[in-house]
Amino acid sequence: MSYSVPENKLMKTCSIKPTNFWSSRYVIEHEGEEVGRLNYNNWSGNSEIISGDQVVNVMSEKWYTTSVKIIIDGEESGRATYKTFSFRPSMDIEYKSQTFRMKAKNSWMREYEITFGESEKVIGTINKKSYFSYSYESHLPDSVDVWFHGILVVLLKQMEAMQTVVAG
Repeated sequence: MSYSVPENKLMKTCSIKPTNFWSSRYVIEHEGEEVGRLNYNNWSGNSEIISGDQVVNVMSEKWYTTSVKIIIDGEESGRATYKTFSFRPSMDIEYKSQTFRMKAKNSWMREYEITFGESEKVIGTINKKSYFSYSYESHLPDSVDVWFHGILVVLLKQMEAMQTVVAG
């Protein structure tokens, strides 16, 4: 996924919905059709996103860190680092020498902006459908791969778990 900020801003909206009671398996839908699946494991910190024939794994670097590796088809392709100890948590996502940032719009942590590069130009959003919901909706440019929508959910769930530990 090589990325540049598009001028015409064609957006892809994906709904990411749990398929079981424990919210460990999700389906990624675009315009009502399934385009991917997400298997989330909170205990190990490892998750898997399957989109078409592509498999993306998100793996914790160590059990006591807040950083994860992004592995695409068996090859490490990026990483994400949490900035959780604030009222507006954020996460830096590095992928192929490009930097994205996911940051909370407010301290309620239900709506997040996705920014790109040094200028931190807003390119999209992801949000929870409601406070008690485990369903998400993401709006990103059409050029962004489906698996990236899934990675945002994994990172949000891990960030929420980290904030709970800090606040608890």
